[in-house]
Amino acid sequence: MTTFENIKFRILIVDDEPSNIQLIAKILDRNQYNLAYAEDGPGAIDMAMHISYDLILLDVNMPDMDGFEVCRKFKEEERLSDIPIIFLTARSEIEDVIQGFRIGGVDYVTKPFNDLELMARIRNQLELKSRRDTLKTELNFRERIMAEYALILEKRKALGQTIIQDLELLNRESTGIMDDHVQVIIRKLQTIFEDIDFKTYEFSFNELQERFQQRLLEKFSNLTTNEVRLSTYLRLNMSSREISDITRQSVRALEAARSRLRKKLKLNSSVNLVSYLQRF
Repeated sequence: MTTFENIKFRILIVDDEPSNIQLIAKILDRNQYNLAYAEDGPGAIDMAMHISYDLILLDVNMPDMDGFEVCRKFKEEERLSDIPIIFLTARSEIEDVIQGFRIGGVDYVTKPFNDLELMARIRNQLELKSRRDTLKTELNFRERIMAEYALILEKRKALGQTIIQDLELLNRESTGIMDDHVQVIIRKLQTIFEDIDFKTYEFSFNELQERFQQRLLEKFSNLTTNEVRLSTYLRLNMSSREISDITRQSVRALEAARSRLRKKLKLNSSVNLVSYLQRF
């Protein structure tokens, strides 16, 4: 089925046989996809690093670097790991199919190609990716709302503490004349502002992020409470200044905390901490 929407999808075909590329291109051209071609793994990886693709059709039998190794390279590269890969293979052995799925492939099509089968599998993966992208956009928006909500909570708590301190100062300066009334007001304020704490925020975040903090602790049980909270804020992509405002730490102390967190998560210097937590 040809739709105008197909034009927006970029598909990279990777095959060392030009005749196979031509055959696939002929099938896909009918559906108005935006196509690109590579005849080897390194070329495909280089192209994908510079252009964003929605799907990769990857031949398994290629010289030097076969399709499975190319797939591994894609999955190891953070910028490329989310691109769905459909293997193109003449092999029918179940072991090869299982290996393809194990290293990150989402589907496979055997040669010679059946036009309808190929198009159905491509359309299915593009629809799935489109839904994932939409959900990711919505999730990013909700995450930003959560980050802003955390800042509001902290500002409200700080305001409450300031009001209580002012009342206590006023009572001392009035030599205790209004002591009973002031203490009643202070207790009411404390009750209100004590309810505004991280636990409420933490509950909402866990609900949104599918038990992110629990999963983090299951894998890294040596993390402290503050390190889990820092991970939460980083996952929300909050700036150092915003996290500093919430935690009441200096930016320098925060950077030291981030460094300790990286060590506990066993991340090397090439791995982006925020991206890692967002993908955890």
